[in-house]
Amino acid sequence: MKFKILLICSIISTTTYLFFTIQKKKGPLPIHKITAHFDQQFSEIFRTAVKSFLEEQQKVSTPSSLLAQMIKDRFPIVDVVKIFTFPDNSVSISMTAQEPLVFVNHTKLLTKSGALVKHNLLTPDSLSTVAKVIVKE
Repeated sequence: MKFKILLICSIISTTTYLFFTIQKKKGPLPIHKITAHFDQQFSEIFRTAVKSFLEEQQKVSTPSSLLAQMIKDRFPIVDVVKIFTFPDNSVSISMTAQEPLVFVNHTKLLTKSGALVKHNLLTPDSLSTVAKVIVKE
């Protein structure tokens, strides 16, 4: 009886080990669904651009572990990106905006990190207190 129990336990543990070893070799699974949550400061133009970018990344099966840096590289107005991955391989992404410091020539914003970005990426309400600087070119 002890031998049968030992044999069954051995078979179960070996099968489990092999299953997870094969899963690791396959690499990350493609993302099923991406849900994006935006800071209230982001404009509709920005939200549309990010959603389009995320749909593109989902089609090419970008691993969720790379998305945060890709978003920050593509959209320098983004300060913090938090990514939550769920067991069904769906992903929830939360983004916050960088603090705008000053308007430059009414069309660009200088952010806290030193990036120059278009002003229409943030809502007019979030820009109401930002100082304006005009630079002659």
